[in-house]
Amino acid sequence: MPTRITKHSRSTKIQSNLVNQAKESLQDLPKKPQESFSSREVIHLLYDSIESALSKGYTYPELSALLQNQGIEIKPSTLQRYHSSRRQPDAKSRASEKPAYTDGLDFWAAYQESLKEREEVYRRLAEA
Repeated sequence: MPTRITKHSRSTKIQSNLVNQAKESLQDLPKKPQESFSSREVIHLLYDSIESALSKGYTYPELSALLQNQGIEIKPSTLQRYHSSRRQPDAKSRASEKPAYTDGLDFWAAYQESLKEREEVYRRLAEA
């Protein structure tokens, strides 16, 4: 019959001052820089530069080729889709954002109030 050899682990006692030093060292670590990005993240990071190039008359296929020459593989259609997704947020986020063109006037509050009034009219019509 084979014999079983079992190992007994010995738990080493560690002094509390070493634990505290280790804890401080771990907490003081700086944030590690991100080393790679998804295509969407790259386009969002380059958003302003892409906007500038588009305003200078460059097209998405031209920008895609330039990015590919830099080692960033992205199709023109993907570049346009990712870039446009940041340019035009979805309807829910647009509805909750206050427009930037109000210049201190509270058009947004007036607009929200008109929507509430409209909802009230529809509710009353539905009850009638």
